[in-house]
Amino acid sequence: WSHERIQKWFIPPPSQRWPGAIVDLFGSCASGLAGPDSDVDLVAHGHADLVRGDATAIVKVHHFLEDCELGLCEFRRVLNARVPLLQFTARVGSLDIQVDLSLGQPIKRYNSLLLKEYASLDPMSQFLLVIVRSWAKRRGVSTVYREHTPSPYAHALLVVTYLQAIRQLPNLQPSDRAPVLVDD
Repeated sequence: WSHERIQKWFIPPPSQRWPGAIVDLFGSCASGLAGPDSDVDLVAHGHADLVRGDATAIVKVHHFLEDCELGLCEFRRVLNARVPLLQFTARVGSLDIQVDLSLGQPIKRYNSLLLKEYASLDPMSQFLLVIVRSWAKRRGVSTVYREHTPSPYAHALLVVTYLQAIRQLPNLQPSDRAPVLVDD
């Protein structure tokens, strides 16, 4: 799944409802760490109404997507999560693709691209990132919105930090800047 394909296919032109809005692909599909059972993670942002954590905005997006006749079904609003989201199924030919849509966090795309870059530096690093992701998912310790456990991104950061500590990976972030902390 490419970012461009997501922009064109899943979401109608955002200017129809939210001028200036952008829909970005993030998560394992964007980082290249997706498995066969991975869902597609999207984040809509760029308009004042698409605010992170706003449950009413999720409801509005839900109604908008239902009215667009895009072949989306099985909508489920997860409003009690730390970051509310909308889950749905997209039917593409004979495939049913699970989608999670959140709002107002463009940093998620950049986090995924950072992991993609780290994974591309070394095949063993990519392998370890995928194995830890799979392990955490199977053990139920990466279910952020259900069990409030660390996110898959947090697990990946632990792997990257370990690989940096043993000098397997370099630090790709600028050393002249203080880190910006973002609640994931």
